[in-house]
This record gives sequence, C-alpha cells and structure tokens, in this order.
Amino acid sequence: MIRRSKLASCVGLMGTLLFGPAIGMADDDVWIGREFVPKSTCRPKIGTQDVQLTRLPVPFKVQQVQGEWLWVGQAWVKKRDVAPVVELIEEFSVDRWNNFFIKLPVTIKGRPYHFAFDTGCVYCIVDSKFRSEFPASGDQHDLAVEGAQPFRQLEETHLGTSRIPVSCDAICLDLSEFRWPGGYGIHGVLGMNFLKHHVVQLDLDSGKLSFMKSPPRFAQWQLTTKYESERPVWEIKMGDRGNVPFILDTGMIGRTAVQFETGIFQELMDRERINRVYDGKSLTFLGVERKRYGKIDTFGVDGWEVKSAHVGEGTNMLGVEFLKGRVILFDFPNRSISMRKKAAN
Repeated sequence: MIRRSKLASCVGLMGTLLFGPAIGMADDDVWIGREFVPKSTCRPKIGTQDVQLTRLPVPFKVQQVQGEWLWVGQAWVKKRDVAPVVELIEEFSVDRWNNFFIKLPVTIKGRPYHFAFDTGCVYCIVDSKFRSEFPASGDQHDLAVEGAQPFRQLEETHLGTSRIPVSCDAICLDLSEFRWPGGYGIHGVLGMNFLKHHVVQLDLDSGKLSFMKSPPRFAQWQLTTKYESERPVWEIKMGDRGNVPFILDTGMIGRTAVQFETGIFQELMDRERINRVYDGKSLTFLGVERKRYGKIDTFGVDGWEVKSAHVGEGTNMLGVEFLKGRVILFDFPNRSISMRKKAAN
C-alpha cells in the first residue's frame, strides 16, 4: 500500500502540485467528500511517480484539493480525469479511426479477452472454444443459425475494471476468423440482450465509450427510434417510400456508412444516386457475404448526413462511419437514443 507519508520524500512534489494559486473554500466544497470514478485518461501520481490505477480503491473519495489535483487517499489525480460516481460507471478507450471493432475488455473466469460492442447483434456471442466452460441455457430462443452451437449461459463473466456482470445467454460461434491474422482480436460480442439493460455514451471522435448509471444532461436531439428484435432502429424518410427503418449497427465497421436492401440499392443506382458500383464481399459472424458496393452523393436528414459516402447492399443499416462526428447516447432501458454534435476545433 502507498501511504501519504511517502509524499514528503517524493522529489518534485511541490513543483508538481503547488504550481497555482490556492483554491477557495467554495470550490473545495464541490470536490471534498464526494465520490468519483476514473476516466480512461486517469494517471494517478505521487509527486512525479506514477501509481498503478489498479492499486487504488474505486470509487475515489476526495480528501484534499490542490489546484487541478485531487488527493484521493493514496495518490493525486487530475480533476479532468474523473467523473461523478452518480453518472459514470466506467469509461473505455476505443478505436477512433473505425478500422477495428469497438472492443471492450471482458474477463471470463478471471482471464482477459476482448468483446465487440455491437448494437446490431440481437444476442451476445462467445467463441465456441468456451462452449464447455458454460452450462447450456434453459431458455428457448427463436433463432435458427446454421452451424451454431446451442446457447450457453454466461457465468463469471465481467466487463471492465468495474466488473459489470455479463450474465446472459450467448450463442457459441467460431470467431477464429476475427482474430489473427485479421487483426480484430475478439473472443465474443456484447449484443443487445446484454446492452438493453445499460446506458451507454459513445464518442467515436474522441475514442471514448462510457457505461453510465443515468443519462447525462446535454443539449441533444432525441431521435425517433423503434426496436426490431431488440435492436435500435431509426426511420429515415426516403421520398415515395416514406419512413424507412435502418438498424443502428455499431458492429458494422469500416468505410461503409450505410447499407440498403437490394430494392432500394437498385433504385438509387437507377436514379444515379449511387455510382462507382463494384462487387465485393464482407466477413460476418455467420460467414462471408457477397454484395455490391458504391458511393452515394448524400444521405440522411438535416443535421445528420453523410456526403460522398461508401454504401453497401444488404439489410438496411447505419454503420459506425455514419455515427462519427456526434456524441451518441444510447439510453437502452428507456428505449431512447439522442445525440449532440461535436464542437468544432
């Protein structure tokens, strides 16, 4: 254990922590005695020495304030690197470039793995290598997947350092294609039968995904959403077709922003809205799919559009590329989705 008495022997402590004017009592009252949880950027320190975050009890309880630093009993942390415990459960760093899945750290019986965050997946998925480690599910599921092994009941499975329980059914599939040499490195998927119980905020441009106890308050636009097989759906008006449902799919990664069903894709081609069409293939959890791809001039609604975007053929879906540039709040328990635009740099 690191004790506060060690502060006196830390070279550079005064220069590190006492660099600004004293903070008034009113400001101290905002912090002292309150509980906070670390963000993914949190780097605890004693003087100039780093302290392992795993050695500190979470949530933090603030005891002293020195400028931008908070003393939490065993180390100093910066104000900007913590969040009130009433809102944030845990913040994760994720790929901001949309080259890989939105991967989150999951432990299975104490062993670390990565699972994909996938709002387009009805059920959680676990690699078939774990089939013998979990009991068969006693529930009947209305899902027919060729080659799929029976559903298993996840046990001793947790998300993040806050150990959010992942205790739901998962279907076993061979996910070896999504690891080396493909580079995705996942052993499972967090699907909607787990996510529907949680509030999640996604900021792709900053590379942050946060699980929250309650929705934060910010200037927002609440989307008109429905749910299809537990997956969030956003309806977009498309001329004579009226409102067309699109699944919001955080598992649809890469440069394809939107996917259109075959009839809509062909219609947009005929109207020359989609051009530069070519045949390609896509790796899915159920195998390789062949489909057409192209580019569309613009698509979306006022305030939320993509321009000169790559599109594909298949189930109507909005992928990760479509969600960039906004902070998305998935309030799954209340079946609500809202967003705010990122501030211009």
